[in-house]
Amino acid sequence: MKYQKNNSVVAKIFNYKSAPAYVKSLKWGRERELPAIKEYEKNAKGKHKDFNVQSTGLHICKENPWLAATPDSLIICDCCGLGCLEIKNPEKYKNDTIQQMATSDQSYLNYSDNKQISLDKKHQYYTQVQIQMYATNTKYADFVVKTVAADDNIFIQRIAYDEIFTMNVIHKCKVFFTKVIVQELLTHKVKLYYEKLQNNEQNSDQVFTNSNLEINEVVQEVDTGSATTCMNEDNTDIHVPSSNPAVVCPICSCECKDEPLTLNEESICCSKCDFWFHYPCVGIKGNENVVRSKYRNWFCKSCKGKK
Repeated sequence: MKYQKNNSVVAKIFNYKSAPAYVKSLKWGRERELPAIKEYEKNAKGKHKDFNVQSTGLHICKENPWLAATPDSLIICDCCGLGCLEIKNPEKYKNDTIQQMATSDQSYLNYSDNKQISLDKKHQYYTQVQIQMYATNTKYADFVVKTVAADDNIFIQRIAYDEIFTMNVIHKCKVFFTKVIVQELLTHKVKLYYEKLQNNEQNSDQVFTNSNLEINEVVQEVDTGSATTCMNEDNTDIHVPSSNPAVVCPICSCECKDEPLTLNEESICCSKCDFWFHYPCVGIKGNENVVRSKYRNWFCKSCKGKK
């Protein structure tokens, strides 16, 4: 599981902590997007009948209005119909050829034994284009990677809509939305905890390190169960405590079950702020005195020193 060191996914979605104003890789990508589109368009016009690239904006899914996507452009031609266009200008590989990028260990492009290059289906960019097609009701997307190398500097892959893959992602996103986002909208628990950390001049970055996943990473982890997760593996029988339907661990943003089945699902309540925390989120292994004795008080990081 890949963790970042700034915000939890909830804090990022709700903008509880502002993102850096300047990110070098994003600036590079934005500046190079239009030239990349122009080169792609020039390449495609010779292969398609009456081909056009259309600017576009945010597309909200009709079936699931909590989900939206923003393709870089829409593309249309008489031979293929309407599709999506997604452009990537990787600052990290800006001077590399496409082959050099694809053979890099950390690249999102795969380089097969027969020297074929393709987008890694396990990467979040594959999920991104599938959701774009779902939101725009299209059946294909052109995924373009552009560098500034002297040659071999553009990669174009046509990706077909994968309904089975996308419906699986939509299902998991819906679970995440209903069990995490809606609870935060109703309770503001993560916001309150985050504000409390700031008021106490605590290092909130460390507290939220273990929960900062991109949505796609959340989806992948729920799907594979390969790492400690607070959601049920099949996502269909997630139990919401009947006594409190919004008991959410402020570190991982997942529910604290009132009937845990494993040690990793166990949770503990801070004796001062009354927030519940999963054992793994606060470093509890299960054999501590405070766990074995129900009469002992336990305090979260924010409340320590203020007892």
